Amino acid sequence: MLFKVKLTGFSHFPTQPHIIAPNHRFILDAPLLIGFLPMDFSAMGKASLARSKVFGPIFRHFQAIPVERDGQDIGAIRQAITTLQRVPLIIFPEGTTTNDGGRLPAKPGLGLIAKQAAVPIVPLTIKTDYRLFGTIELIAHEPVRVTDFGFRR
Repeated sequence: MLFKVKLTGFSHFPTQPHIIAPNHRFILDAPLLIGFLPMDFSAMGKASLARSKVFGPIFRHFQAIPVERDGQDIGAIRQAITTLQRVPLIIFPEGTTTNDGGRLPAKPGLGLIAKQAAVPIVPLTIKTDYRLFGTIELIAHEPVRVTDFGFRR
């Protein structure tokens, strides 16, 4: 095995549909989740991946929702809300990986989708640098609901 994988807090995943919101530092994050999440799920991802010869078939297999990132993709948001009636949905809150391994601000779509679909969000921490024979830790945190946070327009 190339990595040791440690799973923590996976009992926090609700049985009903929910959003899984992992951090996204490396391009390998998505394939890692495919291998270790203990449920059927869908995901949102950049539309160019869905059109790719390499990643397109994987995208279609998971019925992933392509997102045009150059604006507000209302169709993808609607599709996400519909998908959440059936299965959990992975949404990377930052919308992309970072060049320096740091964090980026979350995009507003995650909160909008969670509120409209009335589902909890399970924050998921991916701790790794993907060094060969290193440790990858997936930490599922307690679910939160958008309504748990008081905010005004």
